Amino acid sequence: MPLLDIWHRIRSIFTHPDRDLEAMQFSLGDRDGGGKSGQGSSGPGESDRGSSPAPQKARKRRGTRGRPPRQGAAPVPHGPGEATTGAGAPPKQLGGTWPGQRRPPGPKGKRAEPIPAKIEEAMHRIAELFNVPTSQDVVIRKFAISSRPPARAFIVYIEGLAEAKEIQRQVLDPLMTLARTSHVGKKGLDVTVLNELISAPGAERKETMEEVVAGVLLGETALFVGIAQTAAFLIDVKNPPGRNPTEPVLERTLRGPQLGFVERHRVSTAMIRAYLRDPDLIVEDFVVGRRSRTLTSMVYVRDIANPKVVAEMRRRLTSLDVDVIVDAGVLEGLLRDHAMSPIPTVLATERPDRAALQISQGAVALLVDGSTQALVVPVTYSTFIHSVEDTYLHFSFAVFLRVLRLAGLTVSTLLPGIYIAITNFHNEMLPAPLLLTISAAREGLPLPLVFEVLFMELSFELIREAGVRIPSPLGPTIGIVGALLIGDAAVSASLISPIIVIITALGALANFVLPEQSTASVARVGRFVFVGLASSFGLYGIALGLFAAGIHLASIRSFGVPFLSPIGAWRPGSLDVILRGPIWDQEKRPVFLRPLDLIRQARYARGWDPGVPRDDDARAGDSGQ
Repeated sequence: MPLLDIWHRIRSIFTHPDRDLEAMQFSLGDRDGGGKSGQGSSGPGESDRGSSPAPQKARKRRGTRGRPPRQGAAPVPHGPGEATTGAGAPPKQLGGTWPGQRRPPGPKGKRAEPIPAKIEEAMHRIAELFNVPTSQDVVIRKFAISSRPPARAFIVYIEGLAEAKEIQRQVLDPLMTLARTSHVGKKGLDVTVLNELISAPGAERKETMEEVVAGVLLGETALFVGIAQTAAFLIDVKNPPGRNPTEPVLERTLRGPQLGFVERHRVSTAMIRAYLRDPDLIVEDFVVGRRSRTLTSMVYVRDIANPKVVAEMRRRLTSLDVDVIVDAGVLEGLLRDHAMSPIPTVLATERPDRAALQISQGAVALLVDGSTQALVVPVTYSTFIHSVEDTYLHFSFAVFLRVLRLAGLTVSTLLPGIYIAITNFHNEMLPAPLLLTISAAREGLPLPLVFEVLFMELSFELIREAGVRIPSPLGPTIGIVGALLIGDAAVSASLISPIIVIITALGALANFVLPEQSTASVARVGRFVFVGLASSFGLYGIALGLFAAGIHLASIRSFGVPFLSPIGAWRPGSLDVILRGPIWDQEKRPVFLRPLDLIRQARYARGWDPGVPRDDDARAGDSGQ
């Protein structure tokens, strides 16, 4: 069999051919967001690969499977004719929706439902849409506006999502008291209400029932007023349930901020803005999920992030067709490249300072309402070795910790397998005293070595899972006591050797060194894979597993960026992969992200240092090169 066929068969085990071909065609080489010369940038619903015949063939194959076109997520409507947040967004249709958006509550395929002309019809339609009085948390309150001429009105809100005191102060009191001094005249009732009576900062008129229903479900209050023609408004008095900012649970550090994201969406976006006070920081809102209507924000810096990454993220979000999104982990599974691969291609972080740092380097972050984690793309292998604390430490300490984490990843994944391979197949590699010690410790044991390792590894995984599920005051105690009791009892009963206890403990401790939960999970699962390979083929099995893992890592991408960048596809830049240079030497952003603005600080950032060339000297030196 030719070597090329063998290569394609091994590669097909880990990657889908069409997906990988499309990823190869999705190039981040052009900084202006366009394709080849003479072509404009593609919109969020278009592909950047239209000129290649291979992707066209792949699209043709997928189009013959009989699946209906996907519809779902759409940007949050802001009103007819109003521009969306974020640069490069395509124009909206009338009614504030995007093309292809599913428009509940109306049936699929029908036009947007306008606001009924009569106030009674509007109230009856609202009660029908929200299943009132069956749904008892939906409040509909009728009242009269004492304007000249008088008008009838009603408000709609969901109890618990909107703040009742703010509704009374900013909506009901002005309309029922101040309206007596207002004369509608030629201005119209809608203009008078919006510009003179409502004191809430976030108030806008809506033209369709779909927009009103979507706003009420997000926690806003809908106001319907009418004399001859009914007008509808959405007033932002949201007060969703949630916690105040607290310390991160999984990503704790000794230095740096001690705040983490919370479930309240606008609090999380405000945390990022607290670190990046840049007017070019874009927070672009989407609603994902037909039934959950989860508010999702895409956050990026307009003049830094690669436009193709932004357009690709927007395209994926607007093409989702799901019912419910309850957490960022669900959205990660729907958006990530190579969904069948255990290797994470999306970074999930609960620290706003880390998310802000990634965004400032050219990445794109997603914040999901109700979730305490942000999703960051694109990422590479080194992202999961880094910790935000590396930025706050001296570079020599940061390098030491990164090397330690890389060693912890290797030990956690390979140590049990290497022990099995050397003991069962290659014991001639061990020194004679060590070999005699291992043989004496295993004398009289009834189980094969691989079953000893599996017994201890599975026991430790059970203890770890039990420690997580048990209430927090008892969890650490149960973990420590359970590990001591099981290990001591197994050795005393001559079921396992003491060396296996040491190997298992070292592997577990090395796993706790890893800063990312997703990386630690991959190492935990990979440990069992390498134990199976080592018990069957010895060190040759471990070598085969490493070879297959290397092929897989070299073939996957994160939003078009090779996972092994900048090593797999070498692109020189500032030293910040495994080794890290001084903070004053980090002149460039990561080159493999293809940011619009590659330079993040001056060449000589330490302007106070007498040894640093002055501006005139630096310019003279640059001109002389």
